Amino acid sequence: MIEIRKVTSNQERRQFFEFSYKLYKDDPYWVSWPIGALVEMLEPTKCGFYTHGVAEAWLAYRNGKIVGRIVGSIDRTYNQAYAEQTAFFGFYECINDPDVAKTLFGRFEEWAKSHDMNRLQGPYALNLNYGAGMLIEGFDDAPYVGMPYNLPYYKDQLESLGFSKVKDFYAFRLRGVPVLPRSLERLVKSDISKRVTYRELNLRNLREESDLVCDLYNDGFQEHWGHVRIDRSEFYQMALYWVEFVDPRLFVFAFFDGDPIGFFMVVPDAFQVLRAIGNPVGLMLYLGQRILTLGHQKSITRCRFDTVCLRKKYQRSGLGSFLYWQFLQRYLDSGFTEVEFSPTLEDNSMIQPLMVRMGAQRSKVYRIFGRALERDK
Repeated sequence: MIEIRKVTSNQERRQFFEFSYKLYKDDPYWVSWPIGALVEMLEPTKCGFYTHGVAEAWLAYRNGKIVGRIVGSIDRTYNQAYAEQTAFFGFYECINDPDVAKTLFGRFEEWAKSHDMNRLQGPYALNLNYGAGMLIEGFDDAPYVGMPYNLPYYKDQLESLGFSKVKDFYAFRLRGVPVLPRSLERLVKSDISKRVTYRELNLRNLREESDLVCDLYNDGFQEHWGHVRIDRSEFYQMALYWVEFVDPRLFVFAFFDGDPIGFFMVVPDAFQVLRAIGNPVGLMLYLGQRILTLGHQKSITRCRFDTVCLRKKYQRSGLGSFLYWQFLQRYLDSGFTEVEFSPTLEDNSMIQPLMVRMGAQRSKVYRIFGRALERDK
């Protein structure tokens, strides 16, 4: 018999995330985000999502042992922006048993109906701003920092429950020295280049820097698929986690005639360190993010090009090319031997050809699933 229990205590929140350590104990690629940060995402008093949303977590038990987990979330900001009544699911993990999967999603559906939702979609880590997607292609390599990883049979589990594709995200991987596209080189040597300047992230003024990034992010991604506007205070909470992974030399702002127009963020792959030290759940729980890079900086050989953002009014001006050129120059000087560009929307026809010209190849596919929620008659 499968029993579903609502997660309510801090101990249960830790058990919720520690379940992954048992499920993936023989998987050489799986890596956990710091458990302390994950636990706080389920605590309304510590996560800004709950100022505009609700969430509930459940664990599945069989014979007293945890065999699965899931979170349901409803983002009022998203539903208002898109005129939807959608409930998200996320943090899904399950043994290879269709009955457990069906029971977990059955509980999630009941909860969504109780909130008058009519559609289910995911996986999301609460919403798109916190992370999204299920890996469906590319299980032959470890995830880069901040990207999802899951068991291959999850896709079949969801499809058996009536879920289908909503949107795919791609990852492009580049190994070795990138090709410098001549079109970029010609542009950055043009007269307009004299009006473009750059500066690195200043960690000593993190709050002010976070506010600037938040404003650029909301402006530049306002028409991005699934984008949810985020306020400065919630964004700053997220920045406090990411700052432990960021190399300021690879977080660069661009200015046009002195006005900030965009930024790019490249993150050293601290997941390499976690794999090297064996995913220690106890250390991750009590020491937080600093264990990732403390004394291990030189062992990180990979990085992830996480974000390039340009204010909306400049997006067809060609100025975004300056950000990519600046990245290429810094990457060549960084000592990294591999970079992943992710996540990239499947229909982003402007960026993908540039990645290919630089020498990158598509390496992974992540999917958002969805289906209508049948109401009780």
